[in-house]
Amino acid sequence: GAVLPMVMTQQLDFDPATLGYSMSFSMLAVALFGLVGMKPLVNSAGALGMAQIGVASRALVSLLLAWIVANCYQELDTDGGASERKTRLAEYQVIIASLLHALASHALATGLTTQTTGAVAPEEQGSLLGLEHSLFALARVVGPPIGSVLFVAFGDSFWPVAVGCAAVDSGLAGVLILLRRG
Repeated sequence: GAVLPMVMTQQLDFDPATLGYSMSFSMLAVALFGLVGMKPLVNSAGALGMAQIGVASRALVSLLLAWIVANCYQELDTDGGASERKTRLAEYQVIIASLLHALASHALATGLTTQTTGAVAPEEQGSLLGLEHSLFALARVVGPPIGSVLFVAFGDSFWPVAVGCAAVDSGLAGVLILLRRG
């Protein structure tokens, strides 16, 4: 959401071009994954399995990203003028983790949509998709202010936001596991 770009620009000193490239690269990877990787994933894991993989991956990548931000950049701060190479390596780690989070989010959303549209009659699928996309949009409207408030409330630390996201994702993973068993 909104917190990662804040962290990237305010704490990690990403310049606007690097932030833009990072976000564009993530969206390109999501598009390519949707084009060539989604069908094999659905065929091998099923829609519910794909949603479970997506939500579990999001939780893990959120924590990984927080660890990268906390450890790599702390090392750069204490290094007394870290080398350009170390700075670039840390940037690449953040960009790759961000990309993995975007891919996991795409797998989750596609898995949920595939699962739910298969559960209703064909004439109801359009209404259901409209409702789902409205809920996804609502999450994109409500999530960033909540994340930003947590970020500021905890002293501009990325950990509470990442742990909060991972907790929500873990709860959703639990629901998906129960659905699969039921």
